[in-house]
Amino acid sequence: DMVANPSQDVLSPSALNVINFTADSTPPTIEYAELDMSARILVLGFHETVNATSLLIGGITLQAAVANSTAYTLTAAGNNPSRVVPAYSPVVVIFLGETDFNELTRLNDVVISLNSTYVNIQQGALVDMAGNGVVAAVINARAFIPDTVRPRLVSFDLDMNALQITLNFSETVRVSTIDFPSLTLTSTATGGLSYTLTGGDI
Repeated sequence: DMVANPSQDVLSPSALNVINFTADSTPPTIEYAELDMSARILVLGFHETVNATSLLIGGITLQAAVANSTAYTLTAAGNNPSRVVPAYSPVVVIFLGETDFNELTRLNDVVISLNSTYVNIQQGALVDMAGNGVVAAVINARAFIPDTVRPRLVSFDLDMNALQITLNFSETVRVSTIDFPSLTLTSTATGGLSYTLTGGDI
C-alpha cells in the first residue's frame, strides 16, 4: 500500500471469482507472410494466437498483385494436398501439396519473386482461440525464396507402336526446354545397349 505494506496472499480455497468478465471479441488480423518455394512452405503471421487447425485451405489465395492479377487458390484436394501444421500460435505453417505447388509454378507469373507474391486471406478463413474469424486482407509477402530444387525424372512410359515416350517429373517443367540429345535409352540399368535421341515432336 502507500506505506509499503505488502499485499495479503489470496490462496485456494479462498481464491476470488471474477466480478466482471468480457470475452475476447477482437478478430485476428494477418501481419505478414513468408513463402519458401524450395521447401514448399507458406508461413502466415497474425497479431494474436490463432487456432491453426481451423484454417480453411481454400481460404488462402496466392496472387501476383493486390488486384486484377494472376491468382491461385490453395486446395486440400488432389495427390499429397496442402496441409497446415496443427498449433495454437500466432504463426501458421502451411506445407504446399503437390497439386498446389505444380499449379503455382505452371502459372509462370505468380510467386516468382517478392514483388509477385501476395497472400489473399478470406474473411473467417481461420479463427482465434475465442472463435473470432480472421479479417479479410491482401498483403505482400515480406520474404520470398524461389524454387532452386532441380526437377527429377520419376518414371517414363514407352509406346513403340505410337513411337512415343512419356516422361514424368517430380514437378512442373518447361516442356519447350527439352534437349533431345540428352535423353538416352539403355537396355539395362547399368548400361548395355544404348540409343541417344536425336530429335522428335513434343
